[in-house]
Amino acid sequence: MKLIGSNIRFIALSATVPNSGDLAIWLGRSAQDQNTPAREEHFGEEFRPVKLEKHVYGYNSPQNDFIFEKTLLEKLPEVVQKHSSGKPVMVFCPTRKSCSTTAKLLAEKWQTCKTELRPWPEPNSKFSFIDKELQSKCYFH
Repeated sequence: MKLIGSNIRFIALSATVPNSGDLAIWLGRSAQDQNTPAREEHFGEEFRPVKLEKHVYGYNSPQNDFIFEKTLLEKLPEVVQKHSSGKPVMVFCPTRKSCSTTAKLLAEKWQTCKTELRPWPEPNSKFSFIDKELQSKCYFH
């Protein structure tokens, strides 16, 4: 859009992008003023309605990235259970496929837990998913 000279405004929001300054430089102030970074705003913890908790875990990585991703996926239910305090949690996934795989795993683990040991309460409404396998794993009574 910038190359064809469109007079367009970009608004980019993220809670997780650490290199927002680089993005501001790449976007530029305007088509006429490419060398000046776009305006960048930062909002601190005081703007959050709920304090963000950050937990970092380190795991040894095998040489194969696919095996490592599978290892992390297997560890996720335990980490979610440890930090959820019986409330919903948000899990960030890098791709649509990994999001679907993660949702299936968490739904399956949730359903196999005894009711009193489930890491979060059952949803009070039904969800509809395009992914039929995920839909079948998210059947709640």
